[in-house]
Amino acid sequence: MINKKILVSEELFSKITATLKTIKVRSKDKEIVKEVSELLCKLENENKEDITTVTEKIKLKMNEMKSVDPAIHADLYILYRNVIDNRISEDEALRIFEMHNTNPSYNEYDSKEDYLW
Repeated sequence: MINKKILVSEELFSKITATLKTIKVRSKDKEIVKEVSELLCKLENENKEDITTVTEKIKLKMNEMKSVDPAIHADLYILYRNVIDNRISEDEALRIFEMHNTNPSYNEYDSKEDYLW
């Protein structure tokens, strides 16, 4: 079977994922929760595959980290702004971004400036 992709607006995609999350929270049936969780994972993975630019990757991760780790969120915001304002290249931004993804406990480093930019 050939995997064909369809275009769905971001608003509709958000509504679908929000509805699935609501079903997951409200449902008491473990089978339904499991199936909804699998669907959510598939949708999120499909959405991540479609992200092609470095700025989109940074923005997505930045929004994920907003409530989880404000320090990483702030650093990713600075990185995002530096790329948008052409202060650093996309290659350099990707290198820094991948360091955040592989080692989110970057605060342990002695020289934070060397690590970030």
